[in-house]
Amino acid sequence: MNLNARRYRTISQHLHNIFQEKMGRVCGVAVITGANRGIGLELTKALLLNDAVSRVYAGCRNSDRAETLRSLPDQHKKLRIVELDVSKDWSIKSAVAAIEHESGHINILINNAAILEKDHKAGIPNGERAAWLRHFDINVASPAMVIQECLPLLRKAIASGKLGTILNISGRKGSIELCPGTERVHGNYAYMCSKTAVNHLTRIMSIEHTDLLTVAVCPGWNRTDMGGPNGMTDPSESAPELLSTVDQMTIKEHSGKFWDRKGRPIPY
Repeated sequence: MNLNARRYRTISQHLHNIFQEKMGRVCGVAVITGANRGIGLELTKALLLNDAVSRVYAGCRNSDRAETLRSLPDQHKKLRIVELDVSKDWSIKSAVAAIEHESGHINILINNAAILEKDHKAGIPNGERAAWLRHFDINVASPAMVIQECLPLLRKAIASGKLGTILNISGRKGSIELCPGTERVHGNYAYMCSKTAVNHLTRIMSIEHTDLLTVAVCPGWNRTDMGGPNGMTDPSESAPELLSTVDQMTIKEHSGKFWDRKGRPIPY
């Protein structure tokens, strides 16, 4: 690439980033994993209510058992339920191919699917290798593979002058600086370590893909199957707040960093 071409590319990317910052981030075609329950379900509901979102691809392991998703109010016919088992590469590829066929691009990818096993097998001293590997497979390798398959469709959005955003749902338990021990995660070391890895994945993506907004966001301790009944927040409240926060984020100020749902930085 000669000097003029390189300079043109740099200027074009700079102007494109400025243009992007003037638009809301939660818009267009949205894809979310783990959409059939908990915070994923509430994020899906909030996406359906957002006028800037034109289509919502709600991924779940078994679409035949997605009764709750099918019962959601969908006045504008935005919802598409897609079978998306994040632990299976063929399932990811199949889902993304279907999305590409219908919509052609993706504007926002929400990596939400995760596990937190509560039987102490993913901890120490009673840990088992298989339990540790399950958490790193679902919580780290799986979002990485989903990003890998969705990236060309995110790039298509950017190439056509639209926005591209990757939102990784993380957790405060993944912060090394704030590490509180395994209280509230049932002695699960692997879950905490996996969320630390998700934060690092977020940082790497932001460096390698500077025209994408890539952020990790903690939704807080919610009353869900994963969070348990003692959670401090109902996901029906935290999900819209989280999306509202992401909607106002910019690449320059927010990409590659770890935030709470109110937009406050969380140290890694």
